[in-house]
Amino acid sequence: MSERWQESGAWVIYRHKLDGTRDGGREARERRIQFETAVMTFVVGYYESGQLVVEVSNDGKAWKEVGRFSPSGEYTAQVPKELLPADEIWARFWATGVLQVNAYRMEAKLSENLPDATGETWYFAVKRDMGQGTRGMGLSVEPKALTDDALLVLVKNADG
Repeated sequence: MSERWQESGAWVIYRHKLDGTRDGGREARERRIQFETAVMTFVVGYYESGQLVVEVSNDGKAWKEVGRFSPSGEYTAQVPKELLPADEIWARFWATGVLQVNAYRMEAKLSENLPDATGETWYFAVKRDMGQGTRGMGLSVEPKALTDDALLVLVKNADG
């Protein structure tokens, strides 16, 4: 969970994915686990202006807006049925004004019942001296792949 990011134009993308699980050593093949339903809950704790825009995707490329939220408070957004079932769910949050997201979580119904497990959060940040995020910098940052030891992103000039 990323917490307390704010500023106009700031954004964060979450990728929720369940890698296949192995059947206790009895079979070497991986099972495909899918998200059947999913709901996101998040808190806008500090608010001055603008809206929190929430978009979702099942491939990280085609995005669907699920809402714009303001002022401060706790909100929920459902992943649309037309994006489900899905092997992965991407959630993108960005601010049109000055606000602060204090918490985020996603709860989902899965295609199989699984035992309790521990996950990992990997992140990277694009920083600029003036703290303005990447909007207005002329940069496009697109996550491409996340592996056990690397995050691959494509950074290019937004103009071409």
